[in-house]
Amino acid sequence: MGPPNKQTRSNGELTLSLSRNLPDLSTLPDYVLIHILSFMDPKEAVQTCVLSKRWRNLWTCIPSLNFDKSGFEGSHAAFVHFVTNMLLFRGASKLDTFRLRWHACQKVSTHGQENCQIHVSNASAWIFSALRCKPLTISLDLYGFANLQLPHALFTCSSLEHLELQFFDSRRAATEPSYVNLPNLKKLNLRCFTLSDPVMQMILSGCPLLEEFCLDSCSLNFSCMKSDLLRCLTIINCRGSGLVEFFLPNLVSLSLKNEYPGKTKLSLKNTPSLVKISSCMAQV
Repeated sequence: MGPPNKQTRSNGELTLSLSRNLPDLSTLPDYVLIHILSFMDPKEAVQTCVLSKRWRNLWTCIPSLNFDKSGFEGSHAAFVHFVTNMLLFRGASKLDTFRLRWHACQKVSTHGQENCQIHVSNASAWIFSALRCKPLTISLDLYGFANLQLPHALFTCSSLEHLELQFFDSRRAATEPSYVNLPNLKKLNLRCFTLSDPVMQMILSGCPLLEEFCLDSCSLNFSCMKSDLLRCLTIINCRGSGLVEFFLPNLVSLSLKNEYPGKTKLSLKNTPSLVKISSCMAQV
């Protein structure tokens, strides 16, 4: 057992000196240091490379990346430069989680405001780079990019277990995927998507292990949802114009939240396992 903490008094208050009991970070194994770095902002994690030679490349092994433009000090061009270089230098190291939140500024060149549309191709490239690292979770919150195209590989990534997509342009909802094959996906969150019958069927058939499904602010242009494994379904502020029938024999939990009255009608046709329903619907 180490020596007791020093106790000193300053201005009548008792102060404990913990310096003797604090571990020297240099004595910790790499995997512990990498775990510590994973809780830091990516920019701060990269800055640790100046501490010593040992720290120089540790940040390239961080298993979780969270890029958020709203918390990044600097222009959109600086944000693009930082994210591009960080993904380039870390290479194909294993990645558990990749999160990107980027809301584009408006194009008002007459006032000298930055035009974010020129960076739209970078977002697609970043997503593709992340997919090369076989992530378990991808979360994308992208707003205001008129011509952004999500990589096809995003919908065929065999390692993905959790996918969150919020892809919205003020002039249109997100484009529908043309093909889905996510064999290990268990949790899917979609926001601001337009979902037709073919697309819904493609998603459910292409995600055979899907257990949790959340639709937020989507256009429900489908008439039927069928899945043998789906256990939890959440529908938030979605709109449609007709009847939607649900054939979900293993559904346990259903949550409905809608602030806007609409014409969509939901019909539970085959839900024998359902034990929990929560509903908060607007009054017409």
